[in-house]
Amino acid sequence: MTADTLVALEAERATLEANESALSQSQLARLLDVRRAIQEADTTPKPNDGLVEDGMLVTVEFDDGESETFVLVERELGGGIRTVSVSSPIGRALAGRRAGDVVDYSTPSGARLRATITAATPYSPSASAV
Repeated sequence: MTADTLVALEAERATLEANESALSQSQLARLLDVRRAIQEADTTPKPNDGLVEDGMLVTVEFDDGESETFVLVERELGGGIRTVSVSSPIGRALAGRRAGDVVDYSTPSGARLRATITAATPYSPSASAV
């Protein structure tokens, strides 16, 4: 996860903990999830080696010529950044692949899609406008 994401999680934790005695069950569950995410956080910068993994800015081109750029994430980044979860169908297909690879995957509706990874670089909030 990015350092910015960790800072946002720490702020969310502080807000939740300040009101812990009045939290609903779902808010308590979220607090536990946030604490776990902070404890497991790895903010080590990703190498610029073209490997698609959590925290990478990825561009794919579909067979119809359309392209999309997004950050592959385990957790949402917020701030209007276009993200795709590593646990989504396309996220699972892309993870561990490299720029230039072609992936096939099924959407939740059952459609089969093919995409070519055209770029995978470390995400940096200050260097990208997604």
